[in-house]
Amino acid sequence: MTKTPIGLLLLVFLSSCSAAKQAQDVDVVAGDGTVQLKPPDIHEEVTEVRRADLPGEVELVAAPDATPPEVEPPDVPAIPDVPDVPAATEVEDVPKPPDIPPPNLDLTPLCSPGGDGKYNVYDLQSPDCGDHPNPEPQGPPGLAVELADVVVTGVFPKVFFVQEKKGGPWSGIAIYSGTKSTAGLKAGNVITVTGAFQEFYGVSEVYMDQYTVTGSAMIPPPVEIAWPDWLATGGGLAEPFEGVLVRVDQVVVVDTKPDCPHEFGEFMVSGKLRVDDLGPWSYEPSLGDELGYVTGIVHYTFGNSKLEPRDNYDILVQHVSNGGATKCINTSCVEDLAAAETGALVVTEIMYNPFGADDQMEWFEVYNPGNSPVDMANWTLHDCAMLEVVLTADFAPIVPAKGFAILGPEDDTTLNGGVTVDAVYPKAQFYLPNSEGSILLYDAQKKLVDQVRYASFGGWPEAAGASIELADPKSDNTMPSSWNVATEKFGPTDNLGSPGKL
Repeated sequence: MTKTPIGLLLLVFLSSCSAAKQAQDVDVVAGDGTVQLKPPDIHEEVTEVRRADLPGEVELVAAPDATPPEVEPPDVPAIPDVPDVPAATEVEDVPKPPDIPPPNLDLTPLCSPGGDGKYNVYDLQSPDCGDHPNPEPQGPPGLAVELADVVVTGVFPKVFFVQEKKGGPWSGIAIYSGTKSTAGLKAGNVITVTGAFQEFYGVSEVYMDQYTVTGSAMIPPPVEIAWPDWLATGGGLAEPFEGVLVRVDQVVVVDTKPDCPHEFGEFMVSGKLRVDDLGPWSYEPSLGDELGYVTGIVHYTFGNSKLEPRDNYDILVQHVSNGGATKCINTSCVEDLAAAETGALVVTEIMYNPFGADDQMEWFEVYNPGNSPVDMANWTLHDCAMLEVVLTADFAPIVPAKGFAILGPEDDTTLNGGVTVDAVYPKAQFYLPNSEGSILLYDAQKKLVDQVRYASFGGWPEAAGASIELADPKSDNTMPSSWNVATEKFGPTDNLGSPGKL
């Protein structure tokens, strides 16, 4: 249980004439302590949630008079003269946040006997297991594995999580299902799953081939973590408990927009622990909200560790503060929306939310409206925030007059949905978010060539499994009304778009 220290600032003013005494009552309004019970077939039962002790009334004691009184009470010695004391300008001895102790949990993995080519989840996750893949595969084809009799702990779009029945650290892992159907799969199913194990941008995943439901079992109870800091990005337990169902108690919402100015549906609680919206929960966080607990599966995406609550039962709100949202002053974009552009190239099509793996099937198109080729060597690809890629001469495209170029993270047409990519940028350095994103092009002289800021809301066309296309390359591509959803099928997938043509 995490306790937040409360500091009191006492300013005492001394005068030569009199001393004043003031007392202030500090009211602490606590939640009503209501405990919500979870359905026993899916979630554990919470039997008690305890609140941290909070101070009640504090009395402020005045300083003694600087001048002895004319009449002294019996048996009370005279108060000596006190020299003038200047008003306090600094506050000392203000309580500091407690030091976060190191984790004290036993992190020993329950490795398989080894040597027989069979793996369990502990083997895949813990480097201390003899059968742990070394080196870990960083991409396709990965390591072929079969995980037998594991328990499903949570099912989300395109991914679900399983754990070994004995639970504990290193016992959980993400199963990426992609476009394969998981209809009917639910938490508590016992399954055998086959697929390819690999490390995907820091998260251990099995790319599923198929699964078979073999029974049902109680979900391993969530591991109670005393300090949320241990699970936050870089925390001592973030890696051992990746993919594992955990719970943190008595936390406070400290940030509602940790990715400001971007909005990725996450909020942050005590200890800088992120809570993500992969699951269908409906809680609207407000600064200062007191949460009795947050239960979720530890996941790692876009450079951060986070909890993935599975539904509304995984978040207990004890007190709503009405503190509002984190103030996010949108001076964030590196360019003003009305900034001058050279117009040498125009962004005319964006595939930001394809059916399939985003890191392989995203792409965008640029068009050259001029009468001469445009060499993109040493151009810079930027977004409104921190993403940046320099297109070096060895992979920068030359865009023909009145022609097109496609830029994306994958040029293998068997993986990217059948689009011919002219320039490949590093997946970790640039990507196209599904909710709100931006593309800014700078030439070799660092002059702004074109910019687009798209979204899946605010009048922009909704495009799942389809690109958005600029209706006319001469139109203002900063305006949502200038874009349409693609209707033409291309490649072997169900994605829609017209890469390389108007």
